[in-house]
Amino acid sequence: MAAAEGKRAAGIRRIPAGGRLVRACGTLALEALRHVVDVEELWLIEHEPEVAEVDLGDVAVRVAADHDSSLVAELIGEKAVAAGRRRGDVCFLACRDGTAVGCGWLTTSEYKLPKYGLRVAPRPGEGYHYGLYVAPGARRGGVAFALCVFPWQYARDHGCPVALGHISPRNAATPKIFVGRFGHRIRSRSRVLVLS
Repeated sequence: MAAAEGKRAAGIRRIPAGGRLVRACGTLALEALRHVVDVEELWLIEHEPEVAEVDLGDVAVRVAADHDSSLVAELIGEKAVAAGRRRGDVCFLACRDGTAVGCGWLTTSEYKLPKYGLRVAPRPGEGYHYGLYVAPGARRGGVAFALCVFPWQYARDHGCPVALGHISPRNAATPKIFVGRFGHRIRSRSRVLVLS
């Protein structure tokens, strides 16, 4: 009792966790950090692709062989290529007129997204599609579409009838394409803090 009175006298009070002051302080803290961190929403989507053969236009996609590693490294860097190869993930390379214009990866193992503090653990029969990259000069030309459709077909043909991937609804076209056009289902939604 004497200790409690001593704390009150020193100005120490308990504030309920759901109190207005705590929420106000949290809001002020987020406002103060807005230039340093950002809140981003990611959707983990799933799809059972019944994708018939699709015309990919002038984009050719193939499984990147070991001798393609230098082409992929020109797009995403040697460190990223080495990490994917070490994990045993399948790399896909997109080319237009013989020039590498994009790449992406497929894994059946647990994958961590360090930037977001998330991890994905595909179940048996699932493949997680990640690391999609399209060279700036090749964007809005069907490369990303090809780098999605070809790996889905590959996954299905290699025992993974369910394709997983993360999308950001911040890019307005992404949900329209994946959820609308391709019929993906949203498995989960995550809100994460990321450094700006």
